[in-house]
Amino acid sequence: MRKRLHLFIYNLRFPYFIILMTIATFVLPLLSFLIPIEDAQRNPIEDISLIRQVISGCVVAPLIETSLYQMFLFWILKDIPFVRKYDNIPTIFLSAIIFGTIHSYGLSYIVYSALMGVILGYSYWIYQKKKEKTSKAPSAYWVVFLIHALHNLFTFLLKNFF
Repeated sequence: MRKRLHLFIYNLRFPYFIILMTIATFVLPLLSFLIPIEDAQRNPIEDISLIRQVISGCVVAPLIETSLYQMFLFWILKDIPFVRKYDNIPTIFLSAIIFGTIHSYGLSYIVYSALMGVILGYSYWIYQKKKEKTSKAPSAYWVVFLIHALHNLFTFLLKNFF
């Protein structure tokens, strides 16, 4: 079942992959709400103007975070035998944990962000593998940036206009 799901996701065409993974960044992290903790703190980005929120949250943060928590980690850990043995699964989870901890607005938000980080790391891994097979595949970096930026944009729109 897991392998069939992976193959289905892997074989999706680019726009469908982006749509599915963007939806997944909202659905999978809902598991964090099972943690019975009311500890959410206000995200400091909410204290700046709306235009700065869009620029910071939908452009700057995804660019920097994709560089650090996917691209850099996958690059630096790629030659470690343990990581190669498990086909980058440790890197996906390490990047997710780090991604979660930098979004430290409370324990439930850390878990939410870490689960989102699993989706982002998995997406990076898939498109890194696709790029190894064909030069026509989009860059893993830009795929993850786009998913992250869309997630943040939809979150911004939902919080501010609905």
